[in-house]
Amino acid sequence: MSLRWLFLLGMLSMSCASVERFDAGDEQAVRALLEEQRTAWNRGDIEGFVDGYERSAQLSFAGADGVTRGWADLLTRYQRRYPDIAAMGELKFDLFEVRPLAKSAALVIGEWRLMRESDSPGGIFSLIVEHQMDGWKVIHDHTSSYPTETED
Repeated sequence: MSLRWLFLLGMLSMSCASVERFDAGDEQAVRALLEEQRTAWNRGDIEGFVDGYERSAQLSFAGADGVTRGWADLLTRYQRRYPDIAAMGELKFDLFEVRPLAKSAALVIGEWRLMRESDSPGGIFSLIVEHQMDGWKVIHDHTSSYPTETED
């Protein structure tokens, strides 16, 4: 019995030793994904922006309007809320943290701001990103808005 446990412990330690870790290159790739999204947004390309999200029914976006599931529904949501470049404005954001969750996943926390002619709404976001066959993709987005001056 003890020989079997030694064998299992040895196999476990070998498998743990071979697990790769999230590294600086992964963090740079995650940051590049968000920069690509920001660039697409600022040229008025909503589909290009949403391309940074996983194209699946499991994708989730949580915001003030509730939870949106699936890539196509998220694209529709963005198209409805931002029908033209004036509504989109210029997107700016600061990334506060890219926190590894595993070799192929990370939590991203940041602040967003839209610079528009008549206002500049902003807020906080937290994303879960995952490395997939076609690169890093957002699999969950929780975005909140700062209260406006007219809100209590």
